[in-house]
Amino acid sequence: MSEEQNVNQDAKKTTETSGSDKATADNQVEKKTDNFIPQARFDEINARLKKAELKNSEYEDADKKRELADLEKRGEFKSIIDKQNSELEELRANKAKQDAITKTRIEQKLLQLPEDKREKWATASEDLIDEALDMFNKGKGVRVSNANPIRQIEGVKDKSEVWTKMDQKDRQKNWSSIVSAFKNKN
Repeated sequence: MSEEQNVNQDAKKTTETSGSDKATADNQVEKKTDNFIPQARFDEINARLKKAELKNSEYEDADKKRELADLEKRGEFKSIIDKQNSELEELRANKAKQDAITKTRIEQKLLQLPEDKREKWATASEDLIDEALDMFNKGKGVRVSNANPIRQIEGVKDKSEVWTKMDQKDRQKNWSSIVSAFKNKN
């Protein structure tokens, strides 16, 4: 009897733990849905953030202009020149990054051109290369053969001869196409 009681107690413990696991799983599902943000709310917050960033950049620009004007009034031209040189260096660094990105895009596009045309287009702008790619790729569609191998296999030379190879049931099914073939022939 004691063994049966132990087994029953063990079974009760496993059902209790599995029940608690199920409850925690349900709580986790509820937590996941609690973290869900409706699209309208997301758009609203995102628009607010963009407005705030725009205002912040406007304030920063105004602050820089005011600071430069104050320095001019005080006659501290060296500090003005230093600040403008630092801004110029930042802009040059950004330009170098953009030039590198543009160069890699142009190189990738040039690789799509035929080999004999690459040298001609190497010095062209990206827009012109795009136009060239469109021109070269325009004719590269799926090519469809106009030959009809099925008719050649059956020994049929003309559309109107197809019906002669059909049995009675096929002629009844395709009678409208047979008639239209004769109408188009005349």
